[in-house]
Amino acid sequence: MSDEIVLNDPRYGPAIANAAGAEWGEKSTCIARVRDGWIVGGAVYQAFTHESIGMHVAGFEPRWLNRDLMWVGYHYPFVQLGVQRLFSQVPEDNLASQRLLLHAGWEPVVRVEGVYKGGVACLLMKMERAACRFLDWKPRTIKANFLEAA
Repeated sequence: MSDEIVLNDPRYGPAIANAAGAEWGEKSTCIARVRDGWIVGGAVYQAFTHESIGMHVAGFEPRWLNRDLMWVGYHYPFVQLGVQRLFSQVPEDNLASQRLLLHAGWEPVVRVEGVYKGGVACLLMKMERAACRFLDWKPRTIKANFLEAA
């Protein structure tokens, strides 16, 4: 079974964005975990301001998130781009996404009423670089220069 992390492949970005409730655009970037040519899950990054960037994640099968995807997913914005914080918008009724982000160290910033269909509120979540424990991890199959070479 071939499992790899892929940066900015146009086959995967729109699928991740769509599943995460985001839009794919010319300034979007994606990181995907791919197994035997099929997307397992990944992240889309948008709205880069040099200080921050938005991040949307989606998984397409159970256990889509592994150590290498976590490392690359945080190394790219915090180290390669040099941002100080990530933001993510989460529908208030998406408890699985909230649990995932909270477990990873994200914190809620604000709740905005009526953002999603049916009047569902949006939770704006953030991750500060200083609070990101994943940057200290050592990836299992990814070389340190993976992102710089892509």
